[in-house]
Amino acid sequence: DLSEMIGNVLITGGTGLLALNWALAICDKINVTLGVHNRSLKFSNFKHINMNLESVNDLAKLFEKIDADAVIHTAGMTNVEQCEKMKTLAHFVNVTLAENVAKACSMTKLSFIHISTDHLFSGENSYINENEKPNPLNIYGKTKAEAENRVIEANPKSLIIRTNFFGWGTSYRKSFSDI
Repeated sequence: DLSEMIGNVLITGGTGLLALNWALAICDKINVTLGVHNRSLKFSNFKHINMNLESVNDLAKLFEKIDADAVIHTAGMTNVEQCEKMKTLAHFVNVTLAENVAKACSMTKLSFIHISTDHLFSGENSYINENEKPNPLNIYGKTKAEAENRVIEANPKSLIIRTNFFGWGTSYRKSFSDI
């Protein structure tokens, strides 16, 4: 049970589908703060804080001010087609920003959970374990694979979760299950 280990959690990418759904699922057991950028939230279930993930030092200072036990990094550029069109931005968002958060967590001794993807693999094999070498077919998968490497280098105690996600969407971003 996560609530027995963590009392306060900060989730980056706070206006994204995963962060919002996750926050709503755990906010009755854990104090949740959502890190947001360029959007505001109107939920009373949890706090939100404006975050800029571009500066490791600024993140470390912010992490020291808030009372979090762990950071869950869900922020990312997840639209596969947009990643193909905007490769540099995809790399910056998915690799550089993830590495920044991992470094800041390492500096402040916060537990770090990095959300990766199942897009790391070609889909040729049905059963894949965590030791299998990634073989991504698109820019999104390639950036997430590189992010995993950078996160582990920056913060060897990081927990990386390779997942796929679906859930209800927001007014500004519908999910597959809303269509």
